[in-house]
Amino acid sequence: MLQFDAATARLLDDGYLGSDVARRRLANLAALAPAPGERIADIGCGTGLLTRDLARAVGETGCITAIDPSAEMRAACEGAAPRAPM
Repeated sequence: MLQFDAATARLLDDGYLGSDVARRRLANLAALAPAPGERIADIGCGTGLLTRDLARAVGETGCITAIDPSAEMRAACEGAAPRAPM
């Protein structure tokens, strides 16, 4: 399995913020059509960009469970989550 660290997480986030990847992430979000109060598992959450979008969509009454096999990616996702408005 690939090993990820904080530097890799930063590189991934930089890449994920590019217009093409951002457009695909928004298309995925639209296809999922999360609603307030839903419970969703984000499997392979990585650094959590989609996780944060999902969390905003389900609001305070919903729940997102972020899952990733890499401890470093989970840490990046958890570290960024408090900064995301819900």
